[in-house]
Amino acid sequence: MTSNESFFSTILHQSKRVSRDEFAINFGGIDQDVVEMLEGEEARAAIRDARSKMENASNLPSGMPRLRQNLEFGNFDAAPELARGEVAAVDGTFALPLQLYSAGQALCVGVGSLSYKRSMQDSLTYWSSRAYLAEATDTNDFIGRVEEGMFSISQTAYMRYCEVQHGIEIKEPIVFFDGTLIYEWLLTPPEGIACYRELFESGKKCIGIMKSLKANSTFATFARALRTGEVFIIERLVDHLDKGIPSNKNHGEGRTTDYISPEFRRNYAEHIFRGIFKPAKKVFAFEVHEDQYC
Repeated sequence: MTSNESFFSTILHQSKRVSRDEFAINFGGIDQDVVEMLEGEEARAAIRDARSKMENASNLPSGMPRLRQNLEFGNFDAAPELARGEVAAVDGTFALPLQLYSAGQALCVGVGSLSYKRSMQDSLTYWSSRAYLAEATDTNDFIGRVEEGMFSISQTAYMRYCEVQHGIEIKEPIVFFDGTLIYEWLLTPPEGIACYRELFESGKKCIGIMKSLKANSTFATFARALRTGEVFIIERLVDHLDKGIPSNKNHGEGRTTDYISPEFRRNYAEHIFRGIFKPAKKVFAFEVHEDQYC
């Protein structure tokens, strides 16, 4: 039995069944289970342990502490680059759902950016891809190719590729991307590697901002121990990749990081920081190149 099977079996045998009447009367104790998980002694111990690790973490290679405290966020006067319109935020969305036709499929995304000096309408682009299944001569082959197009690639990777290309093309030298700076699926195809290489060689300062930490339990735990005005570097991108746990895996995607090129790992992944910061009440995560952080 594998560890995953053992864990699944444990969950099944330790689960409790709650009747409709019990749930209607007092939630069957489920609310207490949730509170215990969030505020119980085990949860408090985990937060204390996370806080201790943050405060005792070794410095970064540059000598800068991994935990930086008493930082001021939201001070417009301290951000002249923003006031000058040198900072742009880039984001994308699926303009249409994946379209399946009798002859193939199409994928369309919209990517936009804005800064303090201009509106999104000044940099709003749409990307459309249409792939024909011309060689699908029989029904079985056609269905197989449709499934391959849906599940062997990441539709999100297409959008993220377009976002990076947009970030390269706009004039602002400082670019904020929505989500991770590096989208892991794009580390396998040569086009993805080339796209990131062009981004880093463009001379732009880039950072990826993750608004939700739900998909990363380690980040979520450290986030609960982080105080307002603090920034903490948790790991390098290469450390995360070596764990074999994708941070942004979508339905139908396979694990691809085992095939990341040694050149990208050495030149980029080893130099990208992953951390969290708390400007006010909410904690955000980020990815940024060490040269641009320090």
